[in-house]
Amino acid sequence: MDGTTAIHVSGPRVVPTNAQFFLIHERQALHSFHPRLPPSSVWGYNGMVPGPTFLGRSGTPFLVRFVNDLPTNDPVGIGEPISAVHRHGGFQAPEDDGYPLDTFCTGQSR
Repeated sequence: MDGTTAIHVSGPRVVPTNAQFFLIHERQALHSFHPRLPPSSVWGYNGMVPGPTFLGRSGTPFLVRFVNDLPTNDPVGIGEPISAVHRHGGFQAPEDDGYPLDTFCTGQSR
């Protein structure tokens, strides 16, 4: 390897029976950034901006599944709405941490 190639490791995962499960949908919504401004169209998590915060307890695993439900049209000319989700503060393998090239398109999940 030349040190520039990203590797995505996938395969069956064993989810502990005591794991909490969260399903998050990336979708378009309206959000008001200030009471004096009109709502703006945003892409958020479960329609929220910023997205949810997960509070975990040490020793209790949880699994978060992100579903890309973003619109397939391109209103601003930047291309297909792909997503890459990065988590902060969790204990996960590097290949599960949402590096920039680990993208998924509308209708896909991670």
